[in-house]
Amino acid sequence: ERTHRLVVGALAQGLRQHLGTPPGDDGVHAPVDGVEHDPPDLPGDLLFSDTELRVLATFARSRALPPPARLGDAVGLVGRLGGWLGRQREPPGAQLLWHGYPQLVAMAFAFELRDEFG
Repeated sequence: ERTHRLVVGALAQGLRQHLGTPPGDDGVHAPVDGVEHDPPDLPGDLLFSDTELRVLATFARSRALPPPARLGDAVGLVGRLGGWLGRQREPPGAQLLWHGYPQLVAMAFAFELRDEFG
């Protein structure tokens, strides 16, 4: 049930973002409603596709970072795609995740094209 609430909270925040509600006053470090800053120890494939996880692993290698082993690691890498500097005391906010996710989707599409057409 706790996991369900966390996932629903994250998805609800994403929908609010998609519908145009600003993430917070500064828009950078706004917390996600109902989601703790310390992510639970969940697998990354709970919210990300295999291709997206491959993209994140490739991105992590290019930055000399470990590949995403958990959901929190994957979300942190999406935040880095959106401009998060990786400071542990300041987790990525909703706007940085919102900027990073379209980049992840575009890169995943490119990976799938490469896989299909070589």
